[in-house]
Amino acid sequence: MYNGGLAYICNHCEKDDCKGRLVVHMLRNHAPQDRIRLYCTLCRFRCEARDDYIKHLTKYAGHVQAVRSTPNDDLNQVLMKAGNN
Repeated sequence: MYNGGLAYICNHCEKDDCKGRLVVHMLRNHAPQDRIRLYCTLCRFRCEARDDYIKHLTKYAGHVQAVRSTPNDDLNQVLMKAGNN
């Protein structure tokens, strides 16, 4: 069935979107926090790779300002790791 080019549907809430955005949606909204390797303490962003996390922090002006206000621009002040990693 054609759904406007959105080929993927969330099995939790039936949101439909392209694959990349749906993966982000599922990580933010449905994955337990202890199952996600890294998450941002400033927002609901979650990811598996540290490089993706650093890109996230340096892309948004509010995050850049928050990181600059931490001692020594320490990214670890806003980076959290799940308890099981």
